[in-house]
Amino acid sequence: MSKVHIFSVMRGSTDDETIKSIRQTANYAFDGFSWLMPGEAVWLKVALNSKDPHPATTDWRAIRAVADEIQMRGGRVVVADQSGIEYDKEGNALTSPSEYCFGKSGMAECGEKFLALENHGFERLMIKEAAHWPDGFRVSRLLLQVDHIINLPRISGHGQASESLGAKNWVGALYRNDRYQFHAQGPLYWYIRWIKMGSSEKLPAKSQERHFDEMIAELALAFRHKLRGTLFAATKVQTTLGPNKHLLTFFGRIGLFKSCVLEPETGLIIASDDQVAADATALAFLFECYERTPWFRRFLQWIMVTVNGRIRLPGYDIWTNPVIARQLELKLGERPTALIGHNMPASLFESLQKKLGINHRAF
Repeated sequence: MSKVHIFSVMRGSTDDETIKSIRQTANYAFDGFSWLMPGEAVWLKVALNSKDPHPATTDWRAIRAVADEIQMRGGRVVVADQSGIEYDKEGNALTSPSEYCFGKSGMAECGEKFLALENHGFERLMIKEAAHWPDGFRVSRLLLQVDHIINLPRISGHGQASESLGAKNWVGALYRNDRYQFHAQGPLYWYIRWIKMGSSEKLPAKSQERHFDEMIAELALAFRHKLRGTLFAATKVQTTLGPNKHLLTFFGRIGLFKSCVLEPETGLIIASDDQVAADATALAFLFECYERTPWFRRFLQWIMVTVNGRIRLPGYDIWTNPVIARQLELKLGERPTALIGHNMPASLFESLQKKLGINHRAF
């Protein structure tokens, strides 16, 4: 039975109240951390695509809350990720691009030491089921060194992939060149060519098939045996454009195409030990928030969808999402059979159930 636990967090809640709700959600969803033995290492895979604050990146309170639960049981916490490819030239001799973004985004407020994956080495994996990665892909060596992983993504739109949820968060663990190869198969190949201009690295050839969504889904194959759960702290949601504060870094410099950040009256903490069920529920909440997005911000989203040519406006049938569909095909998770709401408004709970096609009622 695939369960998703959801706690509500009211707008204006203090940091301490939010952290308490996150800890409660994590305990319910991750079986009370019963799988964790003293001394074992847990990688908290955050979303550090940019230097922008939550919800463009992971909420620092999610890191703090989950780290507290792990350390209370004698586990070791490793907070680690890698910034987006457009930040390759940021930082200096003492600070890597990812360390620069970790500090600027506000995530450093969690108080945990951060590991920049670009400095940690990579290993090539060849996975038979990853059919759209025929040459395999290189992932951080950290994967081989930790005992467990908890995925801490955020809920956001995405200019190439429609949405950035848990499955998309694994891209941050890829070797830089493999990230370029992957993004070159997406609908914004011209942008990848632009940011690589002047680089000595050869840009991968553009595939005619471009199985961009399937490549996202197949990355999860590398992490599935150590993944213990996925948790979204969705007190804010980036409903349009994304994944950064602006559609592209360049637009941020001139103040155009800013993503819409919605802070709902009732924010949610969404968690499950089933990565597909968690992503599907997060997508349902993204759709819910998009319905409350001002019309002129939705018009910008419509422009992006039209230019992209491959993605859709929020509100479509969740189970036709190509990333989720490919994950289900690979048996990386299941459709949620039950949403378990804790202190949630009935109307919001029922709306999420309807979007997911769930009839079971659990409070």
